[in-house]
Amino acid sequence: MSENKTKRFVFEIYVENIPARFIIPALKQEEELAAAFLKENNLQFGEIKTFGTYRRLILSIDLIPSRTAEKTEFHYGPPARLLKDENGNYTKQAIGFASSFNTTPEKLKIAILEKKGEVLCFEKRIQPISAVKVLSNLCVHIIKNLQFPKSMVWEESRLRFARPIRNLLAIYGNSTVPFKIAGLKSGKFTYGLASLGSPKIQIKDADSYTKAMQKAQVIVNDIERKEKILRDLKNAASTMRLSFDRDEGLVEENVYLTEYPSCVPVKYPNEFLQLPAELISLVMKNQLKFFPCYKGKETAPFFIGIRDGISRGTKNVEEGFLNVFAARCRDAMFFYDKDIKTPAEELRRKISFIAFQEKLGTMADKKERVVRNLKNISEQVNFVSEEMEKAASFCYLDLASNVVREFPELQGIMSGYYGKYWGLDEKASLILKEFYVPVSPTDSLPSSKEASLLSLAGRIDTLAGDFALGLIPTGSQDPHGLRRLAYGIVRIVCENDIRLNLKDSFVFALSILGKDAQVENYEKVWDQIAEFLWMRFENIFSEKFKSGEFSAIKEIFVKEGDFVKAVKRAEALKKLRGSSDLMNVAQLYKRLKNILKNQMLSYEVDVALFEKEQEKALYEILSKIKKEMGSLNMQEKFEEALKTAESLKSPLENFFNEVMVMCENQSVRKNRLALLSNAQALFEGLADISKIGESEL
Repeated sequence: MSENKTKRFVFEIYVENIPARFIIPALKQEEELAAAFLKENNLQFGEIKTFGTYRRLILSIDLIPSRTAEKTEFHYGPPARLLKDENGNYTKQAIGFASSFNTTPEKLKIAILEKKGEVLCFEKRIQPISAVKVLSNLCVHIIKNLQFPKSMVWEESRLRFARPIRNLLAIYGNSTVPFKIAGLKSGKFTYGLASLGSPKIQIKDADSYTKAMQKAQVIVNDIERKEKILRDLKNAASTMRLSFDRDEGLVEENVYLTEYPSCVPVKYPNEFLQLPAELISLVMKNQLKFFPCYKGKETAPFFIGIRDGISRGTKNVEEGFLNVFAARCRDAMFFYDKDIKTPAEELRRKISFIAFQEKLGTMADKKERVVRNLKNISEQVNFVSEEMEKAASFCYLDLASNVVREFPELQGIMSGYYGKYWGLDEKASLILKEFYVPVSPTDSLPSSKEASLLSLAGRIDTLAGDFALGLIPTGSQDPHGLRRLAYGIVRIVCENDIRLNLKDSFVFALSILGKDAQVENYEKVWDQIAEFLWMRFENIFSEKFKSGEFSAIKEIFVKEGDFVKAVKRAEALKKLRGSSDLMNVAQLYKRLKNILKNQMLSYEVDVALFEKEQEKALYEILSKIKKEMGSLNMQEKFEEALKTAESLKSPLENFFNEVMVMCENQSVRKNRLALLSNAQALFEGLADISKIGESEL
């Protein structure tokens, strides 16, 4: 009975330091490899869990029985009539089928298959295999099949792994799961915290693994380490009466940089506060993995570092953290001081040697295009700003600065700080600082109209250039971050109610790209860009509008390039979702569009050719509401225009019920088509309501 009792299995790969970004994907692979292997080998199992630190990858599986279940495999062969010939001897087919399973024909049976009928069958009994043997093979299988972004070779067998493997622990119940790989034998021991000298830890059984590791000050559970980090950060900041930067990515990274995380608050000299706050933050977070602290909204001269190990010798750790931070800050101060002493003209000269794209020239060329795009945009929206124009002439200069070369994430931001040294006033410097804003789809927008228009000018140039060259994002490939730029365009325009004709803006941007990037058909490229922008527009407003509302206004947007109008049209359709009259008109309009498809359209109607009262009635209502709807559209009163269009319901219904449009008389037919063309024209600047399904209203 005891042999059938289920037990836990724990497998730990103890390695040299693995980069934090490797760990989560590896744990996911480990879980998938284990589940697939155990199923394939007929060994039952319960919950699979994986844990990881920078020193170990851990697999834990519950409820594994002592052996695999008995199993019978059925193998089907030739038709049963081929078992023996007319003389009663086994046929060559039967002998060949049996020998393929290392057996004799007399052991074959007959089975009935639904489609093939009676066939020869061999029943192969699979004997139970011990769980230890299966798990031994599983461990080797996992080690050989884990994939990493980069791997190393360090021993004679030339096994490839993220980092050299130094120990293998594999325990089923209280027994070792034996196997050899990479010159190592598995066992029931592992090693403890590196900061304590990596002492050897004996593990009694699989069930006691986690507690034994905890006792040795190794928290193997990732979630528990994260909770401890957040709890300790909060307590440390609260003690100092400060807040800390709860950067989720930084928290996650520290989870996989430690095995027993402890917070160490550190005060640093006020002299470093002379550096831009973003630069200090980047030094802390990106280079040192420290958490910046704040007093209100201001950077405080404190940070919180995470050490690996209990809080003994905190003073020494604090000094170590401070020394490394101070060294990085002094480097940053050196770069910053050098930059603010560099004349703007020198930076202008340098960006003329920084390539943007082979066929799109240098960053100096791009800057000149941005200036011209900005002028075009500002004329469209009738907005002039001396500070905005001056800021535009300094775009991209910080790309030649020492700080941005060291910290590319700060491009644009540093221009805002250097602006005063280049002779810009505070407003122009802020415009320049927000040139790349928003950085992400959910980031805050530029704080002024000037900064918004300059940001648009830069984004439009990049999109126009890439689309002109066919460098359109596919799948995960998006080298210039065009999706992010497109999200920014849509949000800046819509959230700031900027009345900008994006079609005209992009056509202008395409026209000034230079001879190496010229396109023959601006309309074709605009259609591609419009589709790309529209996908971002739909994502942003997906919770507000329905698919039919998007479809109804998309074609109009492509023609006029105005997102603000698109939002207003969609809002009008949304408000009338419950209107049965508009739903009926939408169905009639769909029929009208189908009739006019592929027809040579004319809008000249001859009332003398009317043969039915329904033609006259439709003509009269069209004449009556044409001017009214046109005026409402011009005033962007789209809801009122749609309500006015509802009056077409009865005249259109009667017309379709009583009038044969495609009659034999060519003159009458053309006149009726012209009448319907006039009805269609009413919606050209409003919405294609035929795209709205019944569920949309």
